[in-house]
This record gives sequence, structure tokens and C-alpha cells, in this order.
Amino acid sequence: MADVVIVTSDDTRSESQDDIYDQIAKGFKGQDVKLNTKIFKENDRRQAISKAIGMAKAGDVVILAGKGHEKSILLGKIEYPWSDVSVAKEEIDKKYKA
Repeated sequence: MADVVIVTSDDTRSESQDDIYDQIAKGFKGQDVKLNTKIFKENDRRQAISKAIGMAKAGDVVILAGKGHEKSILLGKIEYPWSDVSVAKEEIDKKYKA
């Protein structure tokens, strides 16, 4: 299991992000989750990706689940251009630019 889980937005449509988070958090309860697993909520997907990459150390694996190949994100009734790959590349470049 993961040491850190960051729950974030993914095509919320008409659901509240808080309700989605609460449903996901309930799924963790009763599962075989390591006692030291840290679970964070970050409604802003870009910030969640930034946080995950920022927290990662040598040898860690960061998994971005949910959007994959999709080219947009639907928040409420508005569809925005989106790419997890582009955002992850930007955040990795920021982290390792020295």
C-alpha cells in the first residue's frame, strides 16, 4: 500500500468535491491500509500533482490516477483543457531545475 495518498478532483460534474472525498475516505476505512499511510485532500488537481511530486524522494513512485489520456477536466458544468502529463512534466522540471 502507499505511504501517501492525495485525493483530488476528477470530473466532478454536479457532485461536491467534499462529498466525493468523503466517499473515497470511507473506502479506506476497513481496508488493509498501513497505519502510517498519510491521506491528504487537495481539491485543486494541479496543486495535488505538485504536492505529490514535491513530496517524492529518490526511489519513490508517484501514480497519477484518474485522468490518464484525457485532454480535459469537467468541474461543475464547465470543461477545461487538461493534461496530467503536461502538469507532471512542469512540476518535475520545477523540482529539479537547479
